[in-house]
Amino acid sequence: MKKTLRLDGSRHETTVALHGATFRITDGDRSIEGMRRWDGARLQVELPGERVLEAHVVRAAGGRTAVWIDSDLHLVEEETRGGSGGRGGAEADTLVTPMPAKVVRVNVAAGDAVTEGQTLVVVESMKMELGLTAPRDGVVATVNAEVGVMVAAGSMLVALAPKEAP
Repeated sequence: MKKTLRLDGSRHETTVALHGATFRITDGDRSIEGMRRWDGARLQVELPGERVLEAHVVRAAGGRTAVWIDSDLHLVEEETRGGSGGRGGAEADTLVTPMPAKVVRVNVAAGDAVTEGQTLVVVESMKMELGLTAPRDGVVATVNAEVGVMVAAGSMLVALAPKEAP
């Protein structure tokens, strides 16, 4: 099936073919194929001749999907007719944990203005710290994170509202 996707803001015209546990994704003259396995919010992708990639996949606001590979966050949204991925101007983004973790730092409070890429909350899992960053400029609407508290995978820690127009 043909899909128009935005990956980290870049537009891609893709063809996606799924057959059981195998997949093939074509983007222009590039193609990736391999095997996939789901385990809750965890996705394992095995590419021929390469290592197995493990990703944590969480639904985000605005019809987007947050995909964590190692400690890198990638936002994926499917464009639909008449616009991009349901990202409405007044809709808030939510930052969620990709895995069970302990909150070790909260760098923002409700009402704070933030910029894209700014670290809002830091969590720790399996002795590894992961910074959750703002996907765009905005204003912190709510903070549901408290230092020292264990949170489940998929827990919403920060809601980010659109930045007010000047």
